[in-house]
Amino acid sequence: MHQAIARKVSGGMNTAPKPDSSRVRTVFYWITTGYVALAMFFGGVSEVLDASMSLEFSSIGVATVVAVLGYPLYFVYIIGIAKVFGAIAIVVPRFPRLKEWAYAGLIFNMSGALLSWLIVTVVQGEAIPAGYGSPAFHVFNALHLIVVIIVSWLLRPDNRRVGKIIQR
Repeated sequence: MHQAIARKVSGGMNTAPKPDSSRVRTVFYWITTGYVALAMFFGGVSEVLDASMSLEFSSIGVATVVAVLGYPLYFVYIIGIAKVFGAIAIVVPRFPRLKEWAYAGLIFNMSGALLSWLIVTVVQGEAIPAGYGSPAFHVFNALHLIVVIIVSWLLRPDNRRVGKIIQR
């Protein structure tokens, strides 16, 4: 009986309010999605500008990088434009099927980057031109973006999922 009186007197003031898990999930979704969208958008724009106008955003330029990796220069336009459209697709409202394809495309893009860097620099032993960083940096960069893209995809709200669209 004494414990029941003590609970009534305290009125539950000793317990801290618990955060709403859906709100926390939404915040983490937008943090990861914003990070991915910004990285892909500005990465794609800088690749296209670098390839087309020779505005070098690194000390050696994207033309040198794709040459080291063994890709033709036009490949940069395809990948760069796809990154920009993928970044836009994951943040705009509605279009859940388009979002699924955009997430898949971003994963394919970064997986290709990861494998390209691993195969060319680690397996084949190609030297990276001075000023473009170590192979480990590029492998880590691609790998961390893959993880963040997957986290963003897993945290997306129901109205951004195929088959879970809220009907009006």
